[in-house]
Amino acid sequence: MKKQLFMLLACTSFLWTGCQQEKEIHARIAESPKTFCNPVNLDYRFMVIEGGDGIREAADPVVVPYRDMYLLFASKSSGYWYSKDFVNWDHVIIPDTVLPVEDYAPALFVHNDYVYYVGSTHGKGMLYRSNDPVAGRWEPVREIWSYWDPAFYVEGDNLYMYYGCSPIDPIHARVLDLNTLEEKSEVIDCLNSDKEHHGWERTGEQNELPRRPYIEGAWMTEHNGRYYLQYAGPGTEWKSYADGVYVGDTPMGP
Repeated sequence: MKKQLFMLLACTSFLWTGCQQEKEIHARIAESPKTFCNPVNLDYRFMVIEGGDGIREAADPVVVPYRDMYLLFASKSSGYWYSKDFVNWDHVIIPDTVLPVEDYAPALFVHNDYVYYVGSTHGKGMLYRSNDPVAGRWEPVREIWSYWDPAFYVEGDNLYMYYGCSPIDPIHARVLDLNTLEEKSEVIDCLNSDKEHHGWERTGEQNELPRRPYIEGAWMTEHNGRYYLQYAGPGTEWKSYADGVYVGDTPMGP
């Protein structure tokens, strides 16, 4: 599951004289904040459940910078949002006939001034693109293997795709050609649960249950030549739901 709102830059100074005297603490909002935390104030709706009660849901959020704004997609949200400051968000409502925005766990990437979208599937899913997402204009590109909980990472001419959401199967990765979308690599297994060594991965409100956890929500970040593959466990039904990360020298590990 994936994160973001205000950064407070605490300008704190203490002056101690004999460990007894203390000055006031002053805080201010940074002029150009670059770190954000929950909650983001979104007008997300109740999802549609045929023959049942609605559930308010905006799960699996993903954000990408696009031109001079941010785009935010979330599951079951009848559309997506855009913002220039990460504080004020406008909702673009999209019918399913234009874009399958009711799909779970969307994935996005940006290439050649287009933003690309695919939802979670159990096999092949249609990849869409838009160069005018504010107006809600999208076009299909081609079907790709997207599977469940997909996530993209772009580097050079490579489009890396990570996916997986299972108590049994690992997080997988494959490489596509960024321009042709043809597969360039075999599928590799990146990581799986290791509850014997990672206590936080154990299921239950207090990580007390013996069954295997769900491992899901892959997300790749590069920083200073190191690659951080984030994932989530042990399952969204537990208060102990959390994120972990594996670090590697390349986007495909090890």
